Amino acid sequence: VVLLLETMLAFPDKATLVDAVWGALAPGGRFAFAVWGRLSENPWMTSVRDVVARLIELPRPDHDAPGPFRYADADKLLTLLTGAGFAQLEVQAWRGALPIGGGLPPAEAARFALSSFSSFDEALAKAGEGAVVEARRALTEQLSRHQENGVVQLDASVWLVTGAR
Repeated sequence: VVLLLETMLAFPDKATLVDAVWGALAPGGRFAFAVWGRLSENPWMTSVRDVVARLIELPRPDHDAPGPFRYADADKLLTLLTGAGFAQLEVQAWRGALPIGGGLPPAEAARFALSSFSSFDEALAKAGEGAVVEARRALTEQLSRHQENGVVQLDASVWLVTGAR
């Protein structure tokens, strides 16, 4: 069973995730999935969050709530999986450049990021069109500093997790 990051986010709680993985595997079956590392190690998200936070008030990240960084603490994730009976657990760190939006230039990458990451566009829209326009401008400017060959790339940190039932 291979679970993609987006699939991991669909589970409303940790017990449901564990049950789904366990139920999908025959005894001895192996699994692999990836989860984001710590928020502070993922500038692709923090750069967007920082721009938006200058314009509107954002809630503090809750790393135990459903969301992209829920499993960022590898030790907690391993404790969860071990407690559920999984074995042969391994976690490997991956760090590298993430092309924003699959490889967009700054202005398009800014639009993509604001509409795709953590519902920032919805929060900005509530603050008014001026907030949306300013967020796009400021983020485009910031992302321009991370452009290489016409493509915005920011660092990312992911945990690659494998194990068996």
